[in-house]
Amino acid sequence: MPQPFDRQTWRERVAAWWRDAAPDWQGTMERLGLETAYGLLTASAFLPLLETYGQDPGPAVAALSRVVSSVGTNLLSNLVQGAYDEANAPQRAEQEIAERPELRQEYRHMLGALDALAAAQAALGERWADFEEQLAKELERMGGELRIDTGGGALVFGSVQVEYGDFVGRDKNVEIHIDKETPPTDLLQAYYRSLANECRHLPLGLVDPKFTQPASEGEVALHEVYVNLDVVAPVRAEDEGARAWGLRLSRGEGEGRTPLLEALAQPEAARVVLLGDPGSGKTTFVNYLAYRLAEAAANDAASDLPAPLQGLWPVRLILREVATYLPLGEGGSAAMLWEAVRADVTHRLGETAAAKLMTYLQKRLLREGGLFLLDGLDEVPEAGRRRRCLLEAVQALIECLPSDGRVLLTARP
Repeated sequence: MPQPFDRQTWRERVAAWWRDAAPDWQGTMERLGLETAYGLLTASAFLPLLETYGQDPGPAVAALSRVVSSVGTNLLSNLVQGAYDEANAPQRAEQEIAERPELRQEYRHMLGALDALAAAQAALGERWADFEEQLAKELERMGGELRIDTGGGALVFGSVQVEYGDFVGRDKNVEIHIDKETPPTDLLQAYYRSLANECRHLPLGLVDPKFTQPASEGEVALHEVYVNLDVVAPVRAEDEGARAWGLRLSRGEGEGRTPLLEALAQPEAARVVLLGDPGSGKTTFVNYLAYRLAEAAANDAASDLPAPLQGLWPVRLILREVATYLPLGEGGSAAMLWEAVRADVTHRLGETAAAKLMTYLQKRLLREGGLFLLDGLDEVPEAGRRRRCLLEAVQALIECLPSDGRVLLTARP
């Protein structure tokens, strides 16, 4: 009969893992194919979880969910989808920490919840100094932090940010003053790195399950294979009814075809509805454009998009997800969509970071505009006035935006 597995059991197994690994921690790193002390620390928490998952997935999934769900669900999704096994997990985790900020945060949260650093210090004893030195250098390069509480004060690796008051460590007071109005550019860039990384991936697992297997080589990214769509926009005649014009739109009638990016760059295209049949590429285009804009925003760099689209901060909302928490039978408001944006930021960065970033992001979008990418209106059910509520919310949002704020909504005809 499988033994119970909860956070306390997990914490005890992490401590036991370190007691076994401590006598030759560098040899353990080499045996696991790791290059960093941070990777070894992560392995100490992850491997006991995977061992339990292999015996009884339920308790392992529940334990991981309780530990990381407040900051994200990427690790949980990867675990359930079979992305990790005990042979490749340490190396894969090390790679994800280096390349994926949203996963890095979940790993860091897991290490803190399980007291992995304290377990390492207790087990390493006199070997701790070498491990500490290597770990501190790695965290400095990553811009991350880890903390353990000791009887004499706090031991912190990495940067310390204090919004109000002082940080007190051991017997020394260190005053760190941060202007409340300072733009949280580090959080903004982390948010857009996460969005760009998500949007760049092609869902090739739908084509062949082998594409879901973990592998870093040969990955096909969306922006590498994307082909721009062409669109038509038939002019509505003065005596033409809305229904007749809508039917012509749904049939793609109209003179001339225009590349979609070029069409969106036109001054009159600030508020656009993109119609297309299932599989015509609407969502792919939304992801492509979100990736290009988010990548530029994350790196504070220019893109080669048409000039009117350059520098726009993207906000991508999947409307079927937004609709799940719309109130039944009520009218829509812009606040509903802002709450959806906050939920997306929270999912990627956690509640604390979202609270710091959201005010700045919202003010910037209301002042200077941006590009709201609202994908899949047709996937929102009409029951309970959800679709009507969402349309009202979109209209209310548009009324709040400056004249150069852009909105793209996709739907089937």
